[in-house]
Amino acid sequence: MKLKDQQSIVRAAKAGGKVIQSYFGKTLTITEKSVAADFRTEADIGSEKAILAILERTFPTYNIFSEECGFIDKKSDYTFYIDPLDGTNNFALGIPNFSVSIALVKGTETIFGLVYLPLHDLVYRAVKGEGAFCNNQKLKPSVEVTLDRSTSAFVCGYHCPKPVIIKFLSSMTTKMKRVLVSWSVASDICLLASGKIETLINLNTELHDFLAGKLIAKEAGCVVTDLNGTSEKNDFNGNFLMSSNAVIHRKLLKTIV
Repeated sequence: MKLKDQQSIVRAAKAGGKVIQSYFGKTLTITEKSVAADFRTEADIGSEKAILAILERTFPTYNIFSEECGFIDKKSDYTFYIDPLDGTNNFALGIPNFSVSIALVKGTETIFGLVYLPLHDLVYRAVKGEGAFCNNQKLKPSVEVTLDRSTSAFVCGYHCPKPVIIKFLSSMTTKMKRVLVSWSVASDICLLASGKIETLINLNTELHDFLAGKLIAKEAGCVVTDLNGTSEKNDFNGNFLMSSNAVIHRKLLKTIV
């Protein structure tokens, strides 16, 4: 992927991040979507408009699938999957844990992923086959191999059944040092890719939540499988495990299966 194309996507993410920052800490209008926890604010809408203004100008023939506007079909092999504000609940509560997530997909293969944390000005990015970076520093996952010294993140979709959530959290909390449930999929995956945590469980979140982060984690050297420990058939699988190394991944599988 050409450097100038990567730079355009970074510019789009930062434009969205600038809008988000302008709303952070202010009184927001909440518009509920599917359930109480699933809502949008004017920051989500404004960020999306800023992102699309750049992407549609730079990549006019590419499809767009963005959380708020849905699918814009231009009959292309390439599609941008965009979450203009991943972690809206955190954002609305004034919790500084949220991001902008943009993935470029060819067919069902993610070829570029970017996650931008606007409050910290951190750009996580990866081109398939070329490694993963944060602000041009190569990412290195944790080398911890002991489960009770490990930290895991747990993320799930809005409609994940409560018994399933309880099952996974019960298994994890008894075996691990700490389990994070922090409501920002993309940000949590970047914690894993950068060596801050050791494992992550994702249950049925949306494509725009995880596609960019999944590529970043894979390119950083993390292990990614389905819930049974089998290699994924394609990047669109929304039920998966991630670990910083193969040893801790095997131990995670034994804990949850």
